Amino acid sequence: MNPQRIRSKTPQSQSLSANEIDLGVQIDRRLKFDQHIQKIVSKARSLVGQIFRSFASRSITIIMPAFLVLVRPLLEYASPVWNPSLGKHIRVIESVQRRVTKRLLGLQYLSYEDRLRALEISTLSARREYLDLTELFKITHGLTECGNVPRPVRSAYATRGHRYRLEQEKSKLNARRFSFFFRIVKCWNSLPSKLVDANSLSQFKSNLHRHMFT
Repeated sequence: MNPQRIRSKTPQSQSLSANEIDLGVQIDRRLKFDQHIQKIVSKARSLVGQIFRSFASRSITIIMPAFLVLVRPLLEYASPVWNPSLGKHIRVIESVQRRVTKRLLGLQYLSYEDRLRALEISTLSARREYLDLTELFKITHGLTECGNVPRPVRSAYATRGHRYRLEQEKSKLNARRFSFFFRIVKCWNSLPSKLVDANSLSQFKSNLHRHMFT
């Protein structure tokens, strides 16, 4: 076997599997976030284990504040960038909250949906949608910058909905079709005008929370 041929293949194989990390978000050369999701779920599970080992009590008033302050933000950091579309990723992230609520005193025999209602919290998937919409509000209202990232244009049929309606573009590439500006447009366009026309970000977030979770 030719040693030179072996050496020539090695850099190429390493290059194809390389990952980039930007502000704590990991992305591979196929523009996928599989390893990032695996990493944050692993960290979250480890942290949940530490919480349960630190407290003998399984009381809601003890465990849930620790989960909401320490674990959930880890699973939501920069989620508009990597919010998954595949069911396997959605399920594995949700499994962290599912397992925590299952171990709480008085909730062990309830379904996941009933546990969430009892705790007055939502699924992590719904919260990521909430964060997506909040980010898009900031972008459409000039409260944040996206640099040179291509973004959807205002809809020519804005009279059919709120004045911030966006065109729903099409793409054959999954990496683009499930990216932030593609996946959130339909949901954004369906919001009522009085919600999107909020005078401030805090007002929008408050109104959106009521709209989605109450």
